[in-house]
Amino acid sequence: MPAVPVHHTDWVDKPWDGPGNVAKLRSGEPRSYYRKMFAWEAPEDEADPTTKSAYKLPHHEVDNDGNPGPANVRGCIAVIAALNGSRGGVDIPDKDRQPTWKHVATHLWDADMEPAELKKLIIPERETRRAEIRITQIQDNDEEMIVEGRAIVYNSPTVIAEIDGQKYYEVIMSGALDGADLRDVPFKYNHSDHIMVMARTRNKTLELIPDDKGLLIRAKLANTTAGRDLYALIKRGDVDKMSFAFTVAEDSYDSETRTRKIYRFKRIWDVSAVDIPAYEDTYIAARSYLLEHEAVNQIYKWIEKEKAKKRRKLYLMTFV
Repeated sequence: MPAVPVHHTDWVDKPWDGPGNVAKLRSGEPRSYYRKMFAWEAPEDEADPTTKSAYKLPHHEVDNDGNPGPANVRGCIAVIAALNGSRGGVDIPDKDRQPTWKHVATHLWDADMEPAELKKLIIPERETRRAEIRITQIQDNDEEMIVEGRAIVYNSPTVIAEIDGQKYYEVIMSGALDGADLRDVPFKYNHSDHIMVMARTRNKTLELIPDDKGLLIRAKLANTTAGRDLYALIKRGDVDKMSFAFTVAEDSYDSETRTRKIYRFKRIWDVSAVDIPAYEDTYIAARSYLLEHEAVNQIYKWIEKEKAKKRRKLYLMTFV
């Protein structure tokens, strides 16, 4: 069964750093070693069980010697959130979701915490972002209309929302495109499904060029009325920004700095030339994501407050 069997361990309640703990794991260890860290494993005929890449949904602390230790309750909550579709969800078979939920729920029960219920399968919500960069090059040619631009910029903190006077940031980390599904990406205008596609990777009229700065695109626009109109608008400067639609495979959120870091994209759905950036769409998606994490943070503050009350009550009953 790909869901790692339930086990009981010690637990800790501290900030969760999934990528950091996974990085500490040793390579080439037996399955029993990795099962102490993850909640799901790929079938043997699909992945080598002695590699970290065969496993998903980490939730245990790892010491500096690479030994998996206690379950992190915040990591367990993050796993359940991913199973419920948060941050792009997790790509595991439907039949594995319930036993995987039970694995991390058991750790929370051991910590005297009530886990969130497993919801029905949710299709990951697409998000859109734009780059504050103009189309970089236009080539005049009697037969071709070619435009180039940068759709994704790495390591550039960007304000994606301002809620109740607080600014919230997002950073796309270097290498976030590694392993992302780029097999069939269309080039669109304003992400619209109601206007003809202008170019596409599938027929090689759109090139996606990952580099150390992010993602460059090169599109040969279709010689249609819509393609010629868009080319004219880009050439004149009326349309001068790039955007992309995506779902996330791995990210984190720091409530102290109010910063979301995207470590890995799951899929790029489209790249678009945009005239009026989708501020409202971005704001709504950001607010949903950020407030979800802020709510979790408030839960932990409440738990600590309740623990303090119990400790004070016990002290008074014992010594007063």
